[in-house]
Amino acid sequence: MGELFEYLKQEFDYILIDTPPVRLGSDALLLQAHADGAMFIMRQGVTKKMSLSLVDELYQQKKLEHIGIVLNGVKMSGNFCYGYGYGYGYGYGYYEDETSKK
Repeated sequence: MGELFEYLKQEFDYILIDTPPVRLGSDALLLQAHADGAMFIMRQGVTKKMSLSLVDELYQQKKLEHIGIVLNGVKMSGNFCYGYGYGYGYGYGYYEDETSKK
């Protein structure tokens, strides 16, 4: 496995390894020796909140380093929007729909 990752690192700028959810003794923990970081994908309303405790535990015990979390499927309450843009008049931020103000 080490030889494979050495070859891949020479050939590619980024290598993404998709593993099943992390549990003790899982593939992700075994492969971490070859990884520069770990990314957890969590979905609002689907991923259990206790999963965050597991991520924190793995980080505190230094079993995984350089951890990132992506939270997707987030439902915004109210009429808030997010915008981001390039070019003339560049800017980004949150704004509220004018019709929703009271």
